[in-house]
Amino acid sequence: MIWENGYFLKTLKEISHILNGENYDWELDIDSKTRNTRSNYIKDAIIAKFSKVPNFQKLLNEAYNKDLRNAITHTQYNLIQGGIVLTNLKGDNHQPFYGIAFEQWEEIYSKAWFLLPYIFSGLKGIMELFYVPLTKETISGGISILIPNGKRKWAEIYAYYFEKGNRWIFHK
Repeated sequence: MIWENGYFLKTLKEISHILNGENYDWELDIDSKTRNTRSNYIKDAIIAKFSKVPNFQKLLNEAYNKDLRNAITHTQYNLIQGGIVLTNLKGDNHQPFYGIAFEQWEEIYSKAWFLLPYIFSGLKGIMELFYVPLTKETISGGISILIPNGKRKWAEIYAYYFEKGNRWIFHK
């Protein structure tokens, strides 16, 4: 399940930073931030931050179900004819469902799974359409980037794109 993948969650969180005009968090450690509260972190610190792009936020909400993520992650479910019963839910905590039909699960799972290539192909497209041409317009051929350099200090480095090998090199 992609909602347990730290790299995927970090990528979404960093995109939300940039979308909201915040700095890229070079030291973001998703696993330490979400050790005991992953479901809340995904909802409040990631999905909620995409309000500027409501269609994408809606897709994230449709692709994420905290009860299903938690049950599958902790192997707290039973497969029955026609669906999945989530055994981690109790009757007195007002959860949205105790079980899910295979068709519902397939819809949620498919949306979640296709988010991964969609996001990375989008990022690749941004790089190819914006950043690579930008490197050709600068005198040095590099793009200025600020990275953390100690407490509350920033250092400027340059990112250079090399078409041979399709890779970026960073240099002060």
